[in-house]
Amino acid sequence: MGEEVKLYVYDLSMGMARQMSVLLTGQFFDAIYHTSVVVYGREYYLSQGIQSSTPGHTPYGDPMEIISMGKTQLPAQLVLEYIESLKSVYTPEKYHLFDSNCNDFSNALCNFLVGAGIPNHILALPANFLNTPFGQTLRPMIEGRIGGNRGLQMTSSATSNVVSKPTDLIKYVYTTDQLNTIMSSNRCVAIDFTSQTCGACRTISPEFDRLIQESVNYKPVGLKGVNAAVVGVKVETGMSVEVCRHFKVMATPTFIFFLDGKKMHEFKGANLAELRSSMDLLQFTAYPPHKHATVPAPVLQSLAENPIIFTTSALLDNIFAKLKFFLIADDELIWDGIRVSMKSGCVLPPGWQNAIERALDKLPGDRVFPLLDVLRLLVLEPSVLEYFTKDPTVIENLLHEDTSAQQSAGSLSFNIARIIHDAYPDEEEWACEIVAAIGQGIEKTRDDEALLRLLATLGLLVQYAPASILDLCHALNMIAVIGKGVECMGSKNTDTSSKISQIGTEIIKMLEL
Repeated sequence: MGEEVKLYVYDLSMGMARQMSVLLTGQFFDAIYHTSVVVYGREYYLSQGIQSSTPGHTPYGDPMEIISMGKTQLPAQLVLEYIESLKSVYTPEKYHLFDSNCNDFSNALCNFLVGAGIPNHILALPANFLNTPFGQTLRPMIEGRIGGNRGLQMTSSATSNVVSKPTDLIKYVYTTDQLNTIMSSNRCVAIDFTSQTCGACRTISPEFDRLIQESVNYKPVGLKGVNAAVVGVKVETGMSVEVCRHFKVMATPTFIFFLDGKKMHEFKGANLAELRSSMDLLQFTAYPPHKHATVPAPVLQSLAENPIIFTTSALLDNIFAKLKFFLIADDELIWDGIRVSMKSGCVLPPGWQNAIERALDKLPGDRVFPLLDVLRLLVLEPSVLEYFTKDPTVIENLLHEDTSAQQSAGSLSFNIARIIHDAYPDEEEWACEIVAAIGQGIEKTRDDEALLRLLATLGLLVQYAPASILDLCHALNMIAVIGKGVECMGSKNTDTSSKISQIGTEIIKMLEL
């Protein structure tokens, strides 16, 4: 037998639209429609979320028209479950006067119940109104007032950007000016031409939204600090006639993909596989992996996993007691302040830099170890780290004649390179200085351990490096420098020599690309 499904149609203007519409808009509007669906003895409608009541007892008074939508063969329990599932879709926060409103809800429910949507003249009312001169005048104000519910914050100008938050990737546009603004500020743009009355659109549009949101997860190998996300533009064809005409879109759903403002691809239909592959191709074309991603570098990667650290430590009080014994009365108050600061985390005392410099100058080599232990812990403090990173000591010691100094400077440079490697392109200046010094260091060193550390550092700075670093390496003839260093030191039958030979080969392959 089936259950009767009825569409209750209300006039929110209570007759004023019929009386005043021609005067105000130049076009006749019979009503400002609000609809609800009656099935299984309940009336379901959208008002601050999905509501239900006894038929005819909603806040909207008596319906102006009751339309029979046919009969549903679906059981009452299944209908209730479906309506319950829609509550997460039609929330107060997601309400939108144009494309997520009461009539949109009624249309979705009727399609589910009887396989047919509500009359088109009801669904098309917002678009028809906006296409009038009066509607065009009011559109910025209307969108500005209602847009917040959909993440939209429009200004009084219809050409403004439609999304207020930079993290929002889904944007709704109604004019070509709005679209051009989005195109000019985003490399990758995908447009979904959709319609509320299109069944295929309702299937594919949520997938489009999901792929747009997931596009933020694309991380091109070797490219740091790149926002490779695709901006998704939604064009409701009934309300965006100008945009549809501009792109000659005659059917929905239609998807068009743009890279740097130029059309890259277009297809029609609810083809999820093609939608996904088109999105992937757009991102890959715009942000391909760094060319070094094709070079296997297992030795470099194994060395890069862990910094070169010295784990031996002692209690602070013991360290400072020994340091105080060596320094006697020099800067006693300042050193007490440094000790208190390191234990409590408070600000270092004034003059701490000079006290350290004086201690470094005064202490002989066999008594400097407690000071170095203090320095090792102090550099964890950002202000201390900043002070010492401005010092040229690292570069000088990479070129030092003493093997121990070379190894220590190489270890420190390696640790710095690990940070720079993950911070490109922000640390190019630092990287250039170290690369130039490493080139000279490779030529001068005669110690295989020092050479391995230098090559590991260079490898980290070269891998995924910006063009400026690679240009510097070519200017310094780094391939020949590495080859000569490997030839001199990598021929010994030791594990270190084997690593020298392998990592040298890995770096040369990167530089040859």
